[in-house]
Amino acid sequence: MCLTYVSAGVTFYIGTVFSLNYGTGQLKLDRDVILQLVLVVNVLAILGIPFFGWLSDRTGRRAIFVAGCLGMAVLPYLWFVTLDTGSFGWMLLGFLALFLPYTATYGTMPVFFAHVFPPAVRYTGMSLGYTLGTVIGSALAPIVATWLLDASGGWLLIAAYMSLAGVVSAVAALFLRDWHGPTADVQTSTAAEVSR
Repeated sequence: MCLTYVSAGVTFYIGTVFSLNYGTGQLKLDRDVILQLVLVVNVLAILGIPFFGWLSDRTGRRAIFVAGCLGMAVLPYLWFVTLDTGSFGWMLLGFLALFLPYTATYGTMPVFFAHVFPPAVRYTGMSLGYTLGTVIGSALAPIVATWLLDASGGWLLIAAYMSLAGVVSAVAALFLRDWHGPTADVQTSTAAEVSR
């Protein structure tokens, strides 16, 4: 399950953390401009996450999640092209395009991941999978992106890295299977048994 989260982590942390380095260092943009863009897309993501959760209840979680991962595989190229314009409007469009599929995956994630595990280990399984995915995707993304920028001098390898993460997460999501056992693994006790 941890590989399904990698794309969301890579996209979020490159889009919110690395973009500050790239925008101020490479593009010589004012730091406040990048922070404003990050703020706007995060507020919109907060509003969009419940929408995608609702949509996934009607159309299927896996479909929305995989579409989001594939969007995160394709849209980094557009995002970097719009960043390179230096125009606030174009950069905002790029940020919105990049964060829309991220929002779609985040809206489906809680229930999609919960249905992977049997009730007895659901919380632990989700926590471990999510945490490992965070370490692999989120924690390393800005470091890897900075290294790729230094090594290549441009954004193309960073976009390819983001694309790879999107494809890996989409494929991993296709292999996740829903738990089809009993809905509850809880034993009920009588008052007499509890008082013993």
